[in-house]
Amino acid sequence: GMALAKNGQLDEGVAEIERVVKIDPNYSTVFTRLGGELSDAGHLEEAVSVLRIAIERNPTDATPLRFLGITLQKLGRTEEAADAYRSAVEIDPTDPAKDMLRRLLESKFTAAPSNAEATANLTGAIGRREPMFPSKLTSIDLGISLRLHPQHSL
Repeated sequence: GMALAKNGQLDEGVAEIERVVKIDPNYSTVFTRLGGELSDAGHLEEAVSVLRIAIERNPTDATPLRFLGITLQKLGRTEEAADAYRSAVEIDPTDPAKDMLRRLLESKFTAAPSNAEATANLTGAIGRREPMFPSKLTSIDLGISLRLHPQHSL
């Protein structure tokens, strides 16, 4: 199934994988692997579709959510990527998605073209209680971040 999908026969590959999963429902991780392979090969939209199947098949596994976040980030869909990373961290607080989400949010802060946008990005993350941030972030934390990135001084 994976070979078919990698060779451009996505529908046939997914159908073959579905047959395998019907025989052994615990083998649903194959969708995660296929999604990751498709993403690595640059077939990003196809990867998104397959990873959504993986998530549907095993909603308690953080890995396909992390792979989905990576793929969405490659597509430039950063808000959706952040949501996927957040969902992965909710399932497994130790998942590497936690660091990926932190880096994504930091990049939004440092890449902001204006002080107002940088401040809004950081305070938005604080307000949503991003899982990688301590629960007691304050304006002092905002000040520290602004000092670390002087291009966004108040």
